Amino acid sequence: MNGFATIGAPEQIERLEVSCLIRATEAGTYQLGVTGVGRFRLLADETVVFDETLTVRKGADVGETLMAPPVRLAPVELAAGQSVAVRLEHHVHTSPMAGFGTFFQLVLEPPHGTDDEEMEAAVALAAGSDVAGGQEFGHALADVLLGEAEPGGRLPTTWPASEDGLPSTRPEDGVLSYTEGLFIGYRAFDRDGREPLFPFGYGCGYTTWSYDSITVDCESGGPGVAVCVAVRNTGSRPGREVVQVYASRPDSAVERPVRWLAGFAAVDADPGETVNLGILLPERAFQHWADGGWTLEGGTFGLAAGSSSASLPLAADVTLK
Repeated sequence: MNGFATIGAPEQIERLEVSCLIRATEAGTYQLGVTGVGRFRLLADETVVFDETLTVRKGADVGETLMAPPVRLAPVELAAGQSVAVRLEHHVHTSPMAGFGTFFQLVLEPPHGTDDEEMEAAVALAAGSDVAGGQEFGHALADVLLGEAEPGGRLPTTWPASEDGLPSTRPEDGVLSYTEGLFIGYRAFDRDGREPLFPFGYGCGYTTWSYDSITVDCESGGPGVAVCVAVRNTGSRPGREVVQVYASRPDSAVERPVRWLAGFAAVDADPGETVNLGILLPERAFQHWADGGWTLEGGTFGLAAGSSSASLPLAADVTLK
């Protein structure tokens, strides 16, 4: 839906193809097909399954076109373990949105019983389990909105403030090269000194936290390094914090990021409560790849703990041999 800028102008793109190999986990009738708008040609092992133009109903608005496009499924009989090569061809200019881009989805529906049969199987499975989940999304969302529970998500990516300095997404001669090496995501921002819009590990909640102390023990924790971080809930509500520990080695003889995530753990605390959280950092977190294997460069590593890669108020050192 962002156009075809990386490969050419829309009028230069005639057809898009998606190819994959599917394998049957059990014998039965699989439904193979597509959702989208325009002409689609589906082949299984080079045999045409269907070649049709899918259209939205008369009077449909753009929202329905995007959120509820037409579906075309066809039955394919497969034996257990059987593989079939699938190719889906989409003729771009048969889509009403070809000037902007296009969208479609390859669909695979495994064999299943009737609704009643599937419900009976689900009930039997739940009855024979120690713990069983349900359709509680509505209640969970209400608890979050009303403040009964705290949403505790943390960013697994770095959100840049602008496109400046980001890797190119434009292929050269049909090849998109990944040249970042070790410096992916927050590691590149740390190296270049750029300020992101939202740093790696960032997240909000309904309370505030204080990072009070850090201690390190590389003996009692077994293999690796045991880190103990004391955090205190300084707000007026219960909350959940994700404590992150990053390692660094400024004087390393090998190329390394400025810092890298070595371990993390979550902690729950009531208002005013202080919790001592133990985080075991495996030896692998300090190793580097050399001569076909992981090896440890002996010496002193820096450790820093905080709520994101950009907020690390606690620091300590550990010497490894």
